Amino acid sequence: MHSLFMKRIFFVILFFSLIFLFTVPVQTLTIRSMDGKTLFTFPVTNKSSFVLGFIHSVEKTPVESEYRVLSGKIRQWEERFISQNAGLPTEAPQNGRFIMDRKWMILRGGGLVARNIRYRVGNDLLGRNRLLLPDGSELALYEDFPGDILVFSAETTDFLRHGISRVF
Repeated sequence: MHSLFMKRIFFVILFFSLIFLFTVPVQTLTIRSMDGKTLFTFPVTNKSSFVLGFIHSVEKTPVESEYRVLSGKIRQWEERFISQNAGLPTEAPQNGRFIMDRKWMILRGGGLVARNIRYRVGNDLLGRNRLLLPDGSELALYEDFPGDILVFSAETTDFLRHGISRVF
């Protein structure tokens, strides 16, 4: 009798565990080449952000754009730059703020919202593009993908598929 009860409890726990694996959503930041090949997939939370940075071609100063993946979309959270000459923004966007700190001029809010972003990578002479990931690691995009166009996309999948895709 006790053994039958324990088997039922086991199968109930197993059943709900499988439901969990098939239904819990996982948000990811996926980076693909223009031909659709998946290069990287990173799990992200609503509070995590990633930064795309480059060296401005005229000003020769760093520019950083911080993005967040929220509700299946990529949202530009803020843009940081040191100088505002040569094509860089000069005023805050609608629903945004212009902030000055000791190092950066910052435009926060009111930026781009999209499911995916096409991003042209420069090289070691032009751009020196880099990607700072939510975990703090950094990729020198200009070294690995010089002259390429990368597609950054916000995707949602279930926990099980995400786990399988990380293994295979």
